[in-house]
Amino acid sequence: MKVKRLNIKRFRHLNNIEMSFGKLITAVAGQNGTGKSSVLGLIGHIFSLREKDNTILHKTISGKPFEAQFSEIFKFSYPEYDKAGEHEYEVLLDDNTIIPVISSDRIEKGKEKALRFIVGKKVKGEGKRTFPVLYLGLRRLFPLAQEDSINHGILSDLTQEEVVQYQELHNSILLLVRLFPQFCLLEDYNASLAIIIKAVFCL
Repeated sequence: MKVKRLNIKRFRHLNNIEMSFGKLITAVAGQNGTGKSSVLGLIGHIFSLREKDNTILHKTISGKPFEAQFSEIFKFSYPEYDKAGEHEYEVLLDDNTIIPVISSDRIEKGKEKALRFIVGKKVKGEGKRTFPVLYLGLRRLFPLAQEDSINHGILSDLTQEEVVQYQELHNSILLLVRLFPQFCLLEDYNASLAIIIKAVFCL
């Protein structure tokens, strides 16, 4: 399953924008605030890896579902500025299926009124498509840079062999151990930046 085109009718400052995507990779470039993250978030929102009863089929190594959460990408000012019905876009898949998305008021008993995004038409069989998605913003890649302290005791379902494999992949992809091997040899330092560097790059 591949995404062929994104048609943003209206989404905040993005209006009447159509984007086509490459067969293998597409690079999106622009200055801050131009909507690069918005494009990724809009596409990712139409996919999920859950059963019809909302049961999560598979999880990432950090225990999160394979899906893009709007709350991780967007901060909505509802209902003052972001109003229901003022966000609308379509995603065209490679089988020529068009997935429409529109914002709406979420009104549920016992819950505070909120903004929701309806994927597909309100008929049986419509909705999010079953496909794993990961939104990798800078916070997800380098979360330690935004934390006050580092917790080394995080539990994981990974075996020791899988942990080692993950560490090797992490370091080989980012190439940081090869570029800065001296950081992995430091033991006596007090700078918080150095601690973060060692924690992230010298796994």
